[in-house]
Amino acid sequence: MPEYWKRSFTFAARTERKQQTVGEVALDILMINLIAPILFAYGRVEGRPELEERAVDLLYRTKPEKNRHTEGWRIHGVRIEHALASQALIQLRTEYCLAGRCTECLLGTRLLKRSV
Repeated sequence: MPEYWKRSFTFAARTERKQQTVGEVALDILMINLIAPILFAYGRVEGRPELEERAVDLLYRTKPEKNRHTEGWRIHGVRIEHALASQALIQLRTEYCLAGRCTECLLGTRLLKRSV
């Protein structure tokens, strides 16, 4: 990184140089979207189910994603306690909600019944 950008965040202001670190949220996102999937895929390819289980366990112990994909579930009262759940709900949203297949989804039918 050029020296200018290590000391400046805007063109006019100059700041003290600070060591940049990866935040906890960024680490969780890397765990969810990079580390766990690669570990799972490696376990699958190598025929090592213990690695697949470890990847799932990592998601179970990681905080859930908080984004536009999970916010709709929260609005409807769905509690998302870990990343494994947030990833499952994102998949449900993609495969069912966005495809208009609400009546084929267990959660979708429950939410529809509640709103009637």
